[in-house]
Amino acid sequence: MMLAIWAPVLGLLGGIVVLMLVRPMWVFRRVLGPMVLRSQGLRRMTVDAPDGRRWPVVVGGPAHGTSTVVLLHGFGVDGYSMMLTARVLLKAGHRVVVPDLPGFGEHEFDHTTVHDERFMIDGLEGLAEALDIRRCSVVGSSMGGALCAAWAHTHPDRISYAVLLDPAGVEPPMVNAVYAAVDRDEHPFDIRTIADFDRILDMNFQRVPKIPWFVKRDIVREARGKADQGEVIIRALEPLLRDGLSTRLPTLYQPVLLVWGKDDRVIDPSAMPIWRDALPNGTVLELDHCGHVPWSDRPDAVLPALKDFLAGQLEAS
Repeated sequence: MMLAIWAPVLGLLGGIVVLMLVRPMWVFRRVLGPMVLRSQGLRRMTVDAPDGRRWPVVVGGPAHGTSTVVLLHGFGVDGYSMMLTARVLLKAGHRVVVPDLPGFGEHEFDHTTVHDERFMIDGLEGLAEALDIRRCSVVGSSMGGALCAAWAHTHPDRISYAVLLDPAGVEPPMVNAVYAAVDRDEHPFDIRTIADFDRILDMNFQRVPKIPWFVKRDIVREARGKADQGEVIIRALEPLLRDGLSTRLPTLYQPVLLVWGKDDRVIDPSAMPIWRDALPNGTVLELDHCGHVPWSDRPDAVLPALKDFLAGQLEAS
């Protein structure tokens, strides 16, 4: 009798274990991720924008009556990569909106159009309209930082504060291995093997996160499936990411917090003084023992700085 009762339960648990080993990213996105989000006051949803695009987003906080912060992830990841920062800002009293950018995460790649700067910024404007965001702050990492700055420059009536975390968009005077590879027409973030994935982790982090082997294997499998579209996107955005912002920085009048890891091996820190000297209203936070992902390498310094900087947006809301 007891065996008859427990057999289906044990079978289900066994199936979950097998699925977790074989497709851990699917389990995370469909089961574990949403559960964790709900426990922290966040939820995943799909937003239909006026232009017909469908945006997968994570949102938290009241829809009206408070400061809204939009967080934009970097290349090759998705909105989940910004969750630590989103949770901190949510607890501070902000409404947070974290989209998967077009072609990344669960956001479909549109084969009918070029994923360039205009496509991305127009899409973000459509997302803001769909969510009734009239004014917001933006936080962006790397590629997302370049998009934040471009969005703030193009639509200053929409963006009030900007936090840029090791952003792309300005040509560093020092040519590192990543930029040298791009100059050779190579794709330095192409992931085909676990060794490629480990190399990119080492490139991005000073404190490399520990990831189980079966999760790495599944990430690599997904990355291989999206490798071609990733190449298309990064080439379409190259004019923005390489040096598309240098002439625009003097007219970026919003308060800007620029955060840079001194050990960044993706975007050389020699680009930081160009940002610092050109921004009319910029504050710079340089961090020792910190790579390209400052909120992960140095959360002790980055997260309090973000809260303090964006407190002005809360006071104005």
